[in-house]
Amino acid sequence: MKLPLPTRPLLWLLLGCLMIAIPLSMIARKEYVLSQGEVFRFRLAPVDPTDPFRGRYMTLSYELERKTYSLPADDGDPGTPLTCYALVEKDSEGFAQLGQISLGAPDEGSFLKLSIDRQQLGSLRLPFGRYYLNEERAGLVETQARELIAEAAKEGRTSPVYALVRIHDGEGVVTALMGPKGALNGDAAK
Repeated sequence: MKLPLPTRPLLWLLLGCLMIAIPLSMIARKEYVLSQGEVFRFRLAPVDPTDPFRGRYMTLSYELERKTYSLPADDGDPGTPLTCYALVEKDSEGFAQLGQISLGAPDEGSFLKLSIDRQQLGSLRLPFGRYYLNEERAGLVETQARELIAEAAKEGRTSPVYALVRIHDGEGVVTALMGPKGALNGDAAK
């Protein structure tokens, strides 16, 4: 069936609008989290790969991911991820800790929506595992972070490097990487 001639340009216009609307909605959602989200500090241990299409970034490995958690039982398909929600609280030093983990979103408090591999129940990955950096500074920031983390590990201290993350309605966005003297920017660590 052929569409009438005036309908074809209208379809192309609608398709073009849809192609623009999807990325704009993703950006708007992240910007909303940045403006409305509560700030938490997550201790981390970074690595620095490169993505040829998106540039330099640090893969962030959080101390919270090294713990074992009591996750809610479910009868879902082992081949599909389990979606659950974790309350995010602050410990005595002001760093993020995961509280109760449940299958439903909590009514109050800051929480994260998590997708967990059912085959590895008890372990989880936080949904903000990458932090994109200025191309010229990425290597320097990664080196600075590694040196600070290695020095703390050698002395038996916890990592002094952490990510500032804004959390709102289950989503988190990393806003900065911090060290003992403020934001990591690639300047000398000492």
